[in-house]
Amino acid sequence: MLEFFLKPVGAALVGAALLVFQPGIANAQDAKPKDSETARMLRTMHGYLKTNDLAFRLQFSTSDKVLGGSRSGIAEFSVRGPNLFRVNISGGGRSELFVSDGKVLWVYRSASRKFVKFAAKDSVLGTMYAATGLMFMPTRILDAFWTVDYLETVDEDVRIEPLSDAQVSGRNCRGVRVVRFEDTFDFWLDPAAPHLPCKLVSRRSDGSSEAVTTHVFTWNTKPDFSAATFQFSPPKGAREADAF
Repeated sequence: MLEFFLKPVGAALVGAALLVFQPGIANAQDAKPKDSETARMLRTMHGYLKTNDLAFRLQFSTSDKVLGGSRSGIAEFSVRGPNLFRVNISGGGRSELFVSDGKVLWVYRSASRKFVKFAAKDSVLGTMYAATGLMFMPTRILDAFWTVDYLETVDEDVRIEPLSDAQVSGRNCRGVRVVRFEDTFDFWLDPAAPHLPCKLVSRRSDGSSEAVTTHVFTWNTKPDFSAATFQFSPPKGAREADAF
């Protein structure tokens, strides 16, 4: 069982993002957003992510419209609760591997052939957050899933807004916007249950900048993880370090 969203960390960790386009507002049928069809789809997605093994490929790109700078790459996720995961991230000439066996989080960078290790937290999300400072990939996907869980478990300071549908990889995906304080997360969900996200665009504006991140998902809904998936074996010639 995947407790992806349980034991969330503080809201202060919700940070950074990329805007590719500004979607329009959906039909008047979403006049009561938390009772809308897309809000129900969001809840179905949330339930699936919490209770199933997850395997997906993520194309990401991020930029800051005020401060400048951008990143893009690909991440491959294999996740099993309560705190097992393997994430391969590549982009910008970099390659990183993150593996949690439930007790230890291993981080390996192929360019330096170094790895570091930390004590794993008691949830997937908590362990991933502990490594955010080492990830080349922007961590807005973690912020988005944490916010959806906060909506479902606390239901304060979070609102759902209507959003136009969009074509993503040949599918007409349903749009729904989730807003908490200065954070905005635009989800486009697969119309077929369990309504996994096709795409996520997140924005965060703190008054001095606007960072925007786009994620496009490809899902494997029948993952077959081997025993080695959540184990780390240092490559030949790799050495342990205290820090990168």
